[in-house]
Amino acid sequence: MREAAEVAGVAPPLRNPFRSIVVRAPELLFAVEEALRLIAEYEQPRPPFAEAEPRAGSGLAGRATP
Repeated sequence: MREAAEVAGVAPPLRNPFRSIVVRAPELLFAVEEALRLIAEYEQPRPPFAEAEPRAGSGLAGRATP
């Protein structure tokens, strides 16, 4: 991210509010690179310890109990 900021000519402190979009560009680059890294390193989770079949049930969400 630092290299991208240097290429863009951005160095702290940046007091010009109109250049804030230039500051956001290296941040966006970092976010995209991090997302790609997470996707590349994703591993399928192990199956649960106990197998269970879904079944009908009931709930009380959103209702006050007496």
